[in-house]
Amino acid sequence: MHLKNVLLGCLAVATVTACSNEEVMEQASQAPTEVQFRIDQQAITKAVKVDFVEGDAIGIYAVERLLDDEQAAVPTGESRAINVKYVKDKDGNWKPATEQDKITWSDVPMDFYAYYPYSESAVDPSAIAVDVLKDKSDFLYAANTEGLNGHRGKEVVNLTFNHQLAMVEVLVPGLTKDDVVTMQQVKYSGSFSLATGELTAVANQSDVVLEYVGEDASKNAIFQGFLPAQSLYYMPSNPQCIVCKTATDKYVYNIVADFGVQLVKGEKKQFVLTLQ
Repeated sequence: MHLKNVLLGCLAVATVTACSNEEVMEQASQAPTEVQFRIDQQAITKAVKVDFVEGDAIGIYAVERLLDDEQAAVPTGESRAINVKYVKDKDGNWKPATEQDKITWSDVPMDFYAYYPYSESAVDPSAIAVDVLKDKSDFLYAANTEGLNGHRGKEVVNLTFNHQLAMVEVLVPGLTKDDVVTMQQVKYSGSFSLATGELTAVANQSDVVLEYVGEDASKNAIFQGFLPAQSLYYMPSNPQCIVCKTATDKYVYNIVADFGVQLVKGEKKQFVLTLQ
């Protein structure tokens, strides 16, 4: 009897231990793990691809699905992360700016929405302010709506950014970095919705100074900038021109014909000018 009791006792202990190990393993497999991001961007049509560089920052929204087979939309889904900041480091990896910005996986499928450049004030995903006078950069958007789940073998979230503004490039021989080239009286701002992936330009107009970026093989000075998609029309009451200003002279060029010029998001519009 004594031996039988010992054997039964050992069996009971072994059973409890096995159950405990299974529970620990199950809990470990369900424990939140950090989300990793693989970031890329599409090249601007008819333009050279520009990569993200060290120090660039993006804003990310992570939204849990209410139903496994239905895409989680912003801002109606259950937000796991709201406008958290991720920064590209010197090794080319994207890391949360702070511990509070870190996104973790859960058992619930999630969809991801992101934009560049990061703005601390972008707390409403349906109305992110875009202003090229302030940001002086392109605006990019990415979404991954595959309903990924960190416990289903998905360790990395791929985000491919698309350009939401048009690039304007002006080539002028004889100018230098000390000269100024301006797009006169153009739309410069808008409101972007992560929910629809659309940018709505605001009607306000202003002069936008283009950035000097160097020379081409023909020694033309290159000036570039980004603008919301729009149609440019010449009207005497509101002329839309390119203004090239040097230290002693000012040259004005009408940039549109009667039918207008279209600036298209993700495309580059180039103007080649000759000083008169």
